[in-house]
Amino acid sequence: MEPISYRASSAYYPQAEQFVLFPESEHQLVTMLEPQRQEELAMFIGTQFRFGGGELTPDEMKQSLLAVGKTSEWESYENVSKMRELAQGMNDAKVLAMMDGELGKLVTRWTTSDPPLVRPHVELPTAVTAQLAIRSEYTSRFDPFVLAVEHEALDRGKLSSSSASGRAPFVRFNHLDNDLAPKDAVAKASQEKETQRLMNKLGLVEFGLIREFDLCRFTHGYTRVSATPTLEKRGQDMPVRLRLFDPLRSGKRPIYVVTQANEALYMQLDPVAVYSWLQAVGVQDLPAWNPNDSVQLGGRLLEVAQPFGRYFALLKEGEASTYRYVYTLLHTYAHALMKNVAELSGLDLGSMGEYIFPLDLAFVVYRNGTTMDLGNLSSLWRNENNRFLSRMLESSSHRCNSGRLCDTAGGACPDCIMVPETSCIAQNQLLSRAVLKGGPPPREDATHSGKRIPGFLEVVNERNVD
Repeated sequence: MEPISYRASSAYYPQAEQFVLFPESEHQLVTMLEPQRQEELAMFIGTQFRFGGGELTPDEMKQSLLAVGKTSEWESYENVSKMRELAQGMNDAKVLAMMDGELGKLVTRWTTSDPPLVRPHVELPTAVTAQLAIRSEYTSRFDPFVLAVEHEALDRGKLSSSSASGRAPFVRFNHLDNDLAPKDAVAKASQEKETQRLMNKLGLVEFGLIREFDLCRFTHGYTRVSATPTLEKRGQDMPVRLRLFDPLRSGKRPIYVVTQANEALYMQLDPVAVYSWLQAVGVQDLPAWNPNDSVQLGGRLLEVAQPFGRYFALLKEGEASTYRYVYTLLHTYAHALMKNVAELSGLDLGSMGEYIFPLDLAFVVYRNGTTMDLGNLSSLWRNENNRFLSRMLESSSHRCNSGRLCDTAGGACPDCIMVPETSCIAQNQLLSRAVLKGGPPPREDATHSGKRIPGFLEVVNERNVD
């Protein structure tokens, strides 16, 4: 055999990304992510997470409605306003309250329509404005703004859509459709009640099946020697060249794209439970929030978000961080779900993937592949349903074969919560079984070194005692 330089190797690092496919009706959401549309993105974030602003004046609403040709809408507002003035003159409190409610409904419909007929006033906190300014430091799969927009597209296209047939695009396991439900009405009601009880114990507000999770992956080039843009050599950062694929006969450079629409499981955690857990853990930068606030918890999380860096270059040991702990919780939960699916469905761990939406406290576990979808996930629920859910509460589901060695090294290893790199969106980083069951803190947390942190499931079940 002749010695050959490693630089002559055909091995390379493909440069690829993925994103949730937007339905055609929601393509305007994509445009908000363009650099020149930052004002629209700020408006979306403010509305989505309910960052308040000043009230709209009648003149502002009238001007906006007439500008888009909605004269009839403004006439409806004027008619209700006149009726309100009459009720005020007669001191009729009941009719006055009714008219105020009708005016509020009109304004809400105008400001929440898509696109909004009247744009509400939005005042973003300084911290969120600062996050917008450093968006370039986030890679796309960890950019909280991109993920918030993608979740909204998923919500509009799947989670909130309905179907006239018996097969809904998204079926909640506590409100089954005709296809997944038992034929007997009594059995259906009993199963849904037990599902809701288990969801409460797992800290979930949403759990269901997405029948077609639309995802696109594209590969635009490759590098050699290193997967990162720079390589440290002799104490200096040397640039790594990105090579595009060889041109076609037409002279154009190809980008290889794979799309899929396979079954997926969607989970969304209860924000009250998550905040209670963060308080119990004792993270250092926990923002003030309570369920009665107008601002959603996701908005407060955005204020303290932190970039992880490309290939997690910025992920160093430091103080207990709110955003890192939330991402670790969602990521670990997704892996625990994948393990549970693999054990009961016949799907291999390497045949699944995950997508995480940190600001919405949600994640998706999907069947990853371009071959025919045989309905493994829907069959899993038909066959196992609540047994599948109850297994995630069992302590045996959160143990590791490596025992104490794994616990003291961060609570994540290939024997327990890690999955194949092809299935993990975050390179098996930000993982720890401790965030679910309790134990020594994750390796990134220096604040609680040598101490025990409470697990999310522990906190939830202290709140929801049967």
